[in-house]
Amino acid sequence: MGDWKPLSDFPNLKDINFGFYKNNELVQQGNSGNMIYSFNTLLVNISKYFSLNIGDVIFTGTPSGVGEALPGDDLEGILEDSIVLNLKVE
Repeated sequence: MGDWKPLSDFPNLKDINFGFYKNNELVQQGNSGNMIYSFNTLLVNISKYFSLNIGDVIFTGTPSGVGEALPGDDLEGILEDSIVLNLKVE
């Protein structure tokens, strides 16, 4: 999936910038402050119905701009100033 970052790298969970590039073009950009529910609210509500364990991943949706990825596409995910995902679609 990509590189993991410790929570301690993010002093303000309501202000985390992220972006997604497809073939060197920015196609998604967002900030955790724009999420409808906070991380804590999501975890509390999800844990009412599912057991959460270390290593579990929760997908919450995506900002506008999502599109189809085709073979040959280069994809790059950015979290703050760090590249956390870099792959070529096969």
